[in-house]
Amino acid sequence: MAKFDRCPSCGFNKQASLTTGAYFNVYECTGCGKKYCYECNNSNNGKKCPKCGSSSSKKAGEVYLKR
Repeated sequence: MAKFDRCPSCGFNKQASLTTGAYFNVYECTGCGKKYCYECNNSNNGKKCPKCGSSSSKKAGEVYLKR
């Protein structure tokens, strides 16, 4: 599984804190191959591909949060 510095689609990354987890998931659409995260516009909190709208995806990797 890949490790990313930020979301490959929107560039999102955030600082780790006591109220956040240590990482967030990056998903890959099984229809068009677009990689995205829960913060991407039109991804419905990571539930659908922002490019093609498909709800079929797999976990492509993780973005570890910086402290």
